[in-house]
Amino acid sequence: MSAPVPDFAPFWEEVESIFDPEQPVREPQLFAERDRKYAPIVAIERHLRANTRVRTKFILTGTPGNGKTSELLHCAARLARTRMVVHTDIWEHLVATVGNPGAINLLEPWEMLGLIGLAIFRAGNDCFGHKWEPREIKALESALKKLRGGENEGSPELDLVTLARGIAVAAGGVVGGKLGPIGASLGAQAVTALVKAAADATEWKWRLGRGGAAPHSDQDSEVQALLNAVNRLVMSLRDAYGRPLLLILDGIDRVTDPDRLRALFVDSNLLSRLVCDAIVTAALLPMRREGQVIVGFECTDFSNIPVLDQKDPTRPGPGIAYFHDLLGRRIDQVRANLAEKGLKSPSDPFPAAIVDRLAYLSGGISRDFVRLIRLTAVEAIDAKAETINEDLIAPAIRDERKRREHLMNSEEIAVLRRVMKDRRLPGDPIALDLLRQKRLVPYPNDSTWYYPHPLLTLGILRRG
Repeated sequence: MSAPVPDFAPFWEEVESIFDPEQPVREPQLFAERDRKYAPIVAIERHLRANTRVRTKFILTGTPGNGKTSELLHCAARLARTRMVVHTDIWEHLVATVGNPGAINLLEPWEMLGLIGLAIFRAGNDCFGHKWEPREIKALESALKKLRGGENEGSPELDLVTLARGIAVAAGGVVGGKLGPIGASLGAQAVTALVKAAADATEWKWRLGRGGAAPHSDQDSEVQALLNAVNRLVMSLRDAYGRPLLLILDGIDRVTDPDRLRALFVDSNLLSRLVCDAIVTAALLPMRREGQVIVGFECTDFSNIPVLDQKDPTRPGPGIAYFHDLLGRRIDQVRANLAEKGLKSPSDPFPAAIVDRLAYLSGGISRDFVRLIRLTAVEAIDAKAETINEDLIAPAIRDERKRREHLMNSEEIAVLRRVMKDRRLPGDPIALDLLRQKRLVPYPNDSTWYYPHPLLTLGILRRG
């Protein structure tokens, strides 16, 4: 009698679960490090370790989904050994708590500053166990109340504690803080804790990004009072624990309006006047116009991983190795999870040649690679497969290619064909729009070079 065929469905279901393209990597054992040649955060981290007295601020530009948040979380974990770190994601807050993601393109500088103040206040309360002075709380509360005066009469009173509970933060750097010296989110060495938003849109009473309301100038006394209140919180933490504070402000790469980016970083200097170090994410496209005129921040490009060879983009590039590491770490976790349940895993679920191909077709964008793996796992469940082969990855590649090609026109195709020849970014609004859509992809080298997303070269841009 032949041996029964093993059922590997639980393995593929675990793969589908752990390869979530929308979630950043928090666990140290799952985090794949970039090669230093295309890891600008390494240089930023080195600078911050060497300079604990001079306040420095960085803007990290790049494509959404290319791994900035995961890199920043692990940078925060390492820096938390020598300083306090507060990480918050403005975009996630607008989506999950405010319920208005479109407000990201309408936020005034003072509103951004107010959200930062709430994040620092909550980190002090729920991560560090800090005892705020009543005057520190009153200063922030009073400044926000006055600036909210433009809202409709009869709007509910501002409750600082409730508002702060609506901000999710990851924070660390205070040994013996309220949540313990070992952080739950980033491992024992991180000394970092994650507290999720504990309020939702039904409790959030601050209308953000109101659009038509008259904007506030940096010179307004109410805005200056808010800046002073937020800086007072920073200094309170610094004086209490004897460590500098690093603010990591994520989600600003979702700002697509160049005028809004200009309002935040060129026409206003509120964020540059915070008395702490800061790293802020920003989208590559709007920063192309504004990056050279921003004062108070150093701009650094966080390019996609070079999975294409610049001299011959039809061949794989040096960044392929990164995706082998990314996949290997998560598959090891899948095996460990199943072993705890007494279940077996296939010996070679993803042959090297398959990983090479999926990494190449991801365009060097981590989220795209993770999505391809997840789609492939679904195919494996349906086929009752033990090992992924070309037939199993074909449907995922086809569907992703069609999604990428959807509604492309002849002018866009012509621009992409031009880029295929010279690897340069055309001075053309169409090229900038293709960059925003991730149909045109930037890669690092001595200087940034460009090429169409590899999925497009399988169909609409196929040679010959």
